[in-house]
Amino acid sequence: MGTTSVRPIRILSRMVRGFDGLARRRRVAVVMVGVCATLASAIVGVAVGFPRLPAVHDEFSYLLAADTYSRGRLTNPSHPMASFFETIHVLSHPTYMSKYPPVQGMTLASGQLLTGYPIVGAWLGGGLMAAAICWMLQGFMPPRWALLGGVIAALQFGIFDYWVQTYWGGSMAAVGGALVIGAVPRIVRQPLILHSIVLGVGLIILANSRPFEGLVFSLVPAIVLLRWVRLHWRCRNSALMRGLLPAALVVGSGFIGMAINNTYVTGEALRLPYVEHLDQYSSTEYFLWNRSAPAIKTYVHPSLANFHVGWERDYYLQQRSLGGVLRTKGREWLDIWEFFIGWVLTVPLIVGIARLRQRRYVAPLLALLLVCLAASVETWCQRHYIAPTASVIVLLFMLGVRRMSLGLPRTFGAAVAMLLVVLVCVAQLAPIIVNGPNPDLATLPGRDAVIKELESMPGDHLLFVRVGPGHVPLHEWVFNGAEIDSQQVVVARYFDIEENQRLIGYYPNRKVWVVDVNSSQNLVKLRPYPSAVVPLDP
Repeated sequence: MGTTSVRPIRILSRMVRGFDGLARRRRVAVVMVGVCATLASAIVGVAVGFPRLPAVHDEFSYLLAADTYSRGRLTNPSHPMASFFETIHVLSHPTYMSKYPPVQGMTLASGQLLTGYPIVGAWLGGGLMAAAICWMLQGFMPPRWALLGGVIAALQFGIFDYWVQTYWGGSMAAVGGALVIGAVPRIVRQPLILHSIVLGVGLIILANSRPFEGLVFSLVPAIVLLRWVRLHWRCRNSALMRGLLPAALVVGSGFIGMAINNTYVTGEALRLPYVEHLDQYSSTEYFLWNRSAPAIKTYVHPSLANFHVGWERDYYLQQRSLGGVLRTKGREWLDIWEFFIGWVLTVPLIVGIARLRQRRYVAPLLALLLVCLAASVETWCQRHYIAPTASVIVLLFMLGVRRMSLGLPRTFGAAVAMLLVVLVCVAQLAPIIVNGPNPDLATLPGRDAVIKELESMPGDHLLFVRVGPGHVPLHEWVFNGAEIDSQQVVVARYFDIEENQRLIGYYPNRKVWVVDVNSSQNLVKLRPYPSAVVPLDP
């Protein structure tokens, strides 16, 4: 009995020694957690369905960017028949391109270039996120807890969730935040050129993934560095040069690249594609402090009006009163809490915040609070909006886990940590087992089936999409790649018989079809185009 009871403890002790040995090799630990997170993401991705098919308009827009970058271009010329291809979150003029900052599109393009599948880029982004968070934690706590934090981060909001298993993104903004918040204390303690370069890279990633939230997040680290410069300006000029000059060069080069990208996409070096899209399409204010809703724009197709006026504007108008703001933001922050923390990590997070005693933790906490405040005054606040703070959230609950393990024998403390990992896995898998696949990973089966059916037929095709009243605007059907005319299946908006004839004349050698989509997507009917005069099913 005695020998039998001691054996599990010995096995656990050996596991702890092996884990600690890996954690002490800091660079190896960072690489290993990144590689393992990438491989685990790939396994889960294949299990839920490979290759991943897009579902919502954000994904389509990011895929357009990925397709464009993978072809070696920053944007695409406007199509001569652009009105038929206008879609949500995409610019048609002055060029044809996604409105979003380029980092997520470039991440997906890396997967497309390496393997032919953009989703592989999302998996790589998840691995980079886990590695960056592990590296950041190494600057704040002992190696074993840093490695454990990287593992938990990959499990909590990486491997199983939409940041890594869809095209929406979030992981790269988390990478940027981790690099910034991890580099600053290292520069203050021992300014090295490498740390300065890492800081610059993190800032550029934030500026090109979540510009507004990234700017707010960077304010506190900037203040810390300015204070360090003021204290050491006279006596440590060489250290200041090593700590700041490389970062300044990286950031300067990055902003030159951003100006070039803006010039290609919008025609102006200082005009972001996102701002250009807001001016062309948005009938809603981006921030809640703008109390007067802008005039409603004129849209070329009712589907665009249905989204920008029927969904976006309605969501904004719901928040015109204090009660509306509290209800809406309450739902949003509950969703954010479930994603980042959930029931497993709530207690460690509270313990971690309550036990903050050292000054070095103040700056990350203030950065987190500022981003949360800034996100609360945006009309929309989703989980990936506060992605720059992911590493700080991990830091806080890992401080709590460490505090809860103090006083326990080393082996039992390791058992607590392993139990936490198991509980995080259970919390991620239990909803999938009980309720089925994560709704964030859902696809559009109707669209996927129609496109696949047409691609299986010989020749090239033109597909008009006609939607019924009440169609869900988040489920967009009209999406095309970077080179529309070279696609086997071109997807276009249905106007009327006379207007449609212009596009049919532009594509004289394509077989023409029309698909009717009702509000629930359950009734999808594909017909040869002449039968398009048949009334649309309700």
